[in-house]
Amino acid sequence: MSFMKSVFSEPDGTGSFARVLSAVLAIAGIVWVSHVVIRTHVIPPLSDLAVFVASPYATNKLVTKITDSIGGNKQQ
Repeated sequence: MSFMKSVFSEPDGTGSFARVLSAVLAIAGIVWVSHVVIRTHVIPPLSDLAVFVASPYATNKLVTKITDSIGGNKQQ
């Protein structure tokens, strides 16, 4: 259980909405790909799905870096 808590938390221990959202999108993507494969017997291109799943986490990291560089979260 502690492993799962660490997966969905930031390094400082706070919960990460972006990580949880990425996990939900990954599950939705797996369901969608499975549905498409069952109906058409063709695997759809997965590169767009990967970008879709990773975008909340990447956006969160980008915003965090920008706010840290501006001075929103200075570490001593």
